[in-house]
Amino acid sequence: MRALPTGLSLLRIVAQGLVPATGSPSPVAAVGRMLAIQGQQVSAIPHAILARAPHSSRAEVKEAFDSARLVRSWPMRGTVHITIAEDHHWLRAALKHRYGASQPAALRGVDDALVTRAGELALSAIARRSPKSRGVMRSGTGRLAFTTWRAGRRCPSGSPCAPSRTPARPVKTTRGGR
Repeated sequence: MRALPTGLSLLRIVAQGLVPATGSPSPVAAVGRMLAIQGQQVSAIPHAILARAPHSSRAEVKEAFDSARLVRSWPMRGTVHITIAEDHHWLRAALKHRYGASQPAALRGVDDALVTRAGELALSAIARRSPKSRGVMRSGTGRLAFTTWRAGRRCPSGSPCAPSRTPARPVKTTRGGR
């Protein structure tokens, strides 16, 4: 494979905001400028954002996720993508054809009633006390039906859900937080 000319490589680094002169003033501005930042590991995402917002801190990145100005999702290929909240929904709709094909095997045993119940539980928890992190949604009375299904293959009613023939995959949320 032939290497790119040095000049072209440098232009790409500059365009990505990876030099101080082209860095962004905040984590949200850095992600918005790129449309999305992709990563293989969720733990690497703050580093990718901070490389593009050199005067920002990890606390600012965390606050941007906690306030839902930055949104984490997995729109294709199982890789995490970070977008600003304003771009998340239209991008998700545009990429749905790619994401939808991988879902049926992962969701065997999850019917519309279970999805509806999970949504009701989540909305109820949020209505009681503002947006929640994934950890809070999975714990105590805020437990999502998906987590219940994954952990014990039981629906919220306590009865067994339809068994899955494939191993459960991690639940993917579109909210920031933990």
